[in-house]
Amino acid sequence: MNLQEQGMLLRQAEFTVYYRRKKCVRRVFLFEEVIIFSKTNHSISGSDTYIYKTSIKVCGAHIPAGFLVKLLVKTTTMACI
Repeated sequence: MNLQEQGMLLRQAEFTVYYRRKKCVRRVFLFEEVIIFSKTNHSISGSDTYIYKTSIKVCGAHIPAGFLVKLLVKTTTMACI
């Protein structure tokens, strides 16, 4: 996925996902065209890399961008069903 084609990065946040008794921390990136979910990989040198997990196209979802920004600001814990 070419990130330059996804528009401006509007917001990013870290949140917790609970799935089958397992707790995972994910980083979400909100671009103008897509939401990208990734796993943070911490290195000994202190630099973080992100492993792509999944994405959702925003343009076809008919979700107001303001709603997504509020969601990312207020929500730090999500449950995965």
